[in-house]
Amino acid sequence: MCVPETPDKILGMKKAIYIAALMLALTLTTLSRSRAEETWTGEITDSACKHEHVPVAEGEGVLPAPECVKVCIRGGSKYMLAVDEKIYEIENQKHPDLEKFAGKPAKVSGELKGNAITISKIEPGS
Repeated sequence: MCVPETPDKILGMKKAIYIAALMLALTLTTLSRSRAEETWTGEITDSACKHEHVPVAEGEGVLPAPECVKVCIRGGSKYMLAVDEKIYEIENQKHPDLEKFAGKPAKVSGELKGNAITISKIEPGS
């Protein structure tokens, strides 16, 4: 014989299902927002020169990469990361280590969103 559920039991089950669904939704939202940190090895360059540094003035030689990047940045270019043939934008242009590694090989860790990296750490590259 089947005993009918009381309104209190039904209400309690509905609340439990609602709470479980809410917790699942919050967990999925949190997981979708957290991105895995990645690491790239390349050269910190600038948006003007990208892969190839060029003379800053006609008839002048090409500056060494670190100096060239710093000159371009002062001229309004943005820092970028060149990895093989790929160029990534750098989201946090004010990262304290960008100037230190300008024009040099660097190992960059951070989160990639689209074509832009938000850097969390920069180390010497090889």
